[in-house]
Amino acid sequence: MTTTSGGKRSNGSKAGTTAARARRQTPAPTSAPRTWTRSLARRRRALYISSPIGLGHAQRDVAIAAELRTLHPDLEIDWLAQHPVTAVLEAHGERIHPASAWLASESGHIASESSGHSLHAFQAIRRMDEILVANFMVFHDVIEAGEYDLVIGDEAWDVDYFLHENPELKRTAFAWMTDFVGWLPMPVGGDREAYLTADYNAEMIEHIARLPRIRDRAIFVGNPEDIVPDDFGPGMPRIRDWTEQHFAFSGYVTGFDPTPLVEGRDELRRELAYRPDERVVIVTVGGSGVGEALLRRVVSA
Repeated sequence: MTTTSGGKRSNGSKAGTTAARARRQTPAPTSAPRTWTRSLARRRRALYISSPIGLGHAQRDVAIAAELRTLHPDLEIDWLAQHPVTAVLEAHGERIHPASAWLASESGHIASESSGHSLHAFQAIRRMDEILVANFMVFHDVIEAGEYDLVIGDEAWDVDYFLHENPELKRTAFAWMTDFVGWLPMPVGGDREAYLTADYNAEMIEHIARLPRIRDRAIFVGNPEDIVPDDFGPGMPRIRDWTEQHFAFSGYVTGFDPTPLVEGRDELRRELAYRPDERVVIVTVGGSGVGEALLRRVVSA
């Protein structure tokens, strides 16, 4: 994969979102009166957006939502999410916003870009423009119609990018989370890919420098040592140094306490009917489904 630890860009984004808004606008019925409730007279509400590219996001986001409700018992959370994230949310009794049905499939796109268990993530994201524009417009409609105090985006790249491109559209506080920052080229991509990844990185850096108000909180899910020490590109800062300056670090969010599994290893092996001297290999792939070919090879072996 090309990712290190990333901003993503969509070509012609501002024109694309402006045109899309114009197409989606319809006259409001004159007979239906509009109502408004002052903020202190309504419950706290958050819109949570969890990336469908891998189920690791869903697990940690459910855990974060549970902790938020512990801190703020009156908090209502709506989820703008796609399959396979929605399967996890439904299992936990979370409330999925009806507009989620309008979202274009990001995981489907990633699966279509994969070959066997190989995925060139950078190029796949570059070919994802139409999906990101469409899904941002769904987000925009939801925010326009709802009364949200906070938007939480766990690698909601469309929301983060297009809010930086169209800062006048920001209507509420925005908390941004990710577990990778920046792009690095694959050696086989040559000079062209090295130029493109550096250009994407430079645009992200400019976004944050010019519009720091877009991200009210920027959280890196992990630790500083998880980030590669490479530069964003020629003449640009080191990825780890820049991330430490612009993000807070949460450490790992697993969604469960692994201590009992570690301390009860022997008992767990007996429960699963493993022999004491048996060597066990566990293989998994991302929630997007990329890697199924690898799983089948392992099973065949």
